[in-house]
Amino acid sequence: KSVLRISTTTSFASMWLVPNLAGFQKQYPEVQVEIKTTEDLIDIDRDRGVDLVVRYGCYDEENMGGTKLVTEEFNAYATQAYLENHKKLEEATLIETRWKNKSLPLVSWAKWLEAFRPNTSASKIISFDQEHHSIQAALAGQGLVLASSVLAEMAIQQRWLTPVGSRYSMPGLTYYLLVSPHSENSYKSIVFKKWLVEKLGANA
Repeated sequence: KSVLRISTTTSFASMWLVPNLAGFQKQYPEVQVEIKTTEDLIDIDRDRGVDLVVRYGCYDEENMGGTKLVTEEFNAYATQAYLENHKKLEEATLIETRWKNKSLPLVSWAKWLEAFRPNTSASKIISFDQEHHSIQAALAGQGLVLASSVLAEMAIQQRWLTPVGSRYSMPGLTYYLLVSPHSENSYKSIVFKKWLVEKLGANA
């Protein structure tokens, strides 16, 4: 089998890539995928141990190159049971992510409340430094999470989480793909890029 080595963030790997990977493997069983997670920037031009990098941040096509995959929106999500038991936002525990990468713009409950519920005061806000931890806390019925539409996709499809309302979304950041010059012409990189663009492009 041909081995494709992908580097991406822990949250994207655990909340989107791993849950969707079976679809790629079914379509291309001859390609074996290895996922490496890191919050650090990989030098895709020099690191021969990585074929593709899925990055997350503010995307500028002219300066960054690569391929834009999808720009997320941030919305509030919770389990249906939690929403039924906490009908007033003031009484709910609010969960947010404080990025390890401090260069990323913060998406916070303070900004969400200012935009959509300006007269509402939050009684309790808790934070994690990984977005998949925040989403897992909401899945465990611990509160309302402010999370990426991309990362919450599977939980919404399975009806594990319910959005608080489509009118209350905030613009988020962009996932984009960089391909190593050492493997950009290889079959494994070409087919995975095609699959990823088609799969995520449906959410764009």
